[in-house]
Amino acid sequence: MSRAASRCAISAGGYQDESERKLRETVTRQRQTIKEQQAAIEELRHRVTQLTLAAAVLTQMEATPPPPRPVPDNVILLRPAP
Repeated sequence: MSRAASRCAISAGGYQDESERKLRETVTRQRQTIKEQQAAIEELRHRVTQLTLAAAVLTQMEATPPPPRPVPDNVILLRPAP
């Protein structure tokens, strides 16, 4: 029996076509899942970068001392005295 004849015999029973169809559907679903996961990973990498930069800015702001506050007895004239 040739390959084509055995394939037709199996196909007639529906075994190869059905299992091949299921396999192709599974592969298609898995490829879609992989694409979605890769997109999610890329988004997470972007967010990590943003959060790292934000943390660096906050750390820099904490490291820089604020300007000294004016002492209450230190008067700043808004207009020159007449």
